[in-house]
Amino acid sequence: MSKILLLLDNKSNLRQLKEFLKGRHEVSSPEAAPAALESGYDLCILDGPALDRLEDALRAARANCDPLFCPVLLITTREQVGMATRHLWKTINDVLLAPVEKIELLARVETLLSARRLFLELKQRERLATLGKIASGVAHELRNPLGVIHNAVYYLNQVLTPDKQLTHQHVRIKEYLTLLDRETDAAVAIAANLLYYTTASQPDPRPVSAAEALRRVLERFPSPENIRLRLDLPSGLPPVRADLDHFEHILTNLLLNAYQAMPEGGQCSVISRQCSEDTEHCPPNTEHCLLITVQDTGPGISPENIGQIFEPLFSTKPHGIGLGLAVSKKLAELNGGRIEVQSEAGEGSTFTLILPAIPTAQENA
Repeated sequence: MSKILLLLDNKSNLRQLKEFLKGRHEVSSPEAAPAALESGYDLCILDGPALDRLEDALRAARANCDPLFCPVLLITTREQVGMATRHLWKTINDVLLAPVEKIELLARVETLLSARRLFLELKQRERLATLGKIASGVAHELRNPLGVIHNAVYYLNQVLTPDKQLTHQHVRIKEYLTLLDRETDAAVAIAANLLYYTTASQPDPRPVSAAEALRRVLERFPSPENIRLRLDLPSGLPPVRADLDHFEHILTNLLLNAYQAMPEGGQCSVISRQCSEDTEHCPPNTEHCLLITVQDTGPGISPENIGQIFEPLFSTKPHGIGLGLAVSKKLAELNGGRIEVQSEAGEGSTFTLILPAIPTAQENA
């Protein structure tokens, strides 16, 4: 829902506007108007007295929004409409004369909100185009040194083999090598996300065993010591129809996302089950699908953030770049599937990957 601020001194008009707009948008009429303007909005609606009173705060808020488009609609009477001329385009974007007709109000509101959405989309495309050029070059440049580090860690681990008598210092060195190897793998995953997001190829779908793919991913990215891993992968599950690299990359991102959500420890559960076309889960025109659910016991996702977690460059993590879930969503859709999320603040998060499955011979019989 779009966030609309109602800042009207006329209490009767304020009540009517709330009634008109509620249910369609997130409407608020805070008493601390300057602070509300600073917190951001998609559309601000005010009347003449409020405009005179809040002119400086409104101009400051619009300056902070720049270069984004934060529209303002003034509702005024015919007698006071002259005041709009000194504000038009500088402080306000449109004028509506009172008494307000419901249909005209809704039309003006949707027009201004559509203009804001279009502006945000254009800015996002510009940002992503720039990101794509930078990310592709950075990712390619990172892969070589990361590969060298990974190979060096492997060699040093081979030198410090368990059959030799290791001193306390050697044991500590192996611990640091394990840490270095894990962080290098995480850096490789970030570089891969950059490449996948900017140059993701069309999938090469083949029958893929979810259990085997998950085993390979867990070998490379085992759970941290403070996180319990629970696997529920029933035998006899059908293979998914997907690109193997895409599939393993999605699983990697979902697992790393769960690990990173629990820095203080917790439990990560990976559950898989099969569904048929008579359920709500299967993608359109798909008779069978496989669900792979990754659950964590972390802090969960707040309601205001859950709608943005699949957007590129959005992250609530201190060191996140906001591409893992965006890439996972993109790859899932390229393979004819999707990702669903359920979460509540304080209750952990559940991400479910849904992909087309190949029915077993028994089911076909």
